[in-house]
Amino acid sequence: MDSIGGLVKEFTVSKAKVLSEDLYCDNCGTWVYCTEMNSKMENEDGEVIEQIGEGCLHRSDKGDFLECPDCKSRYYLSE
Repeated sequence: MDSIGGLVKEFTVSKAKVLSEDLYCDNCGTWVYCTEMNSKMENEDGEVIEQIGEGCLHRSDKGDFLECPDCKSRYYLSE
């Protein structure tokens, strides 16, 4: 876990886990994301797949992340 300016903690979480389980903040326990927020889209092969809900992801130079609404911890997605 790093911190940005000593305040924001950073975690890594697999995208598959986020799409299949509710995510609660490891730092403060607040709810961050739930599976009901997932959206469905069609991929290049015509298969319907689940994605992180539109507007839920933020972006930084380190990649896409979900943010805890209370403590602002960042959950960077891994494949």
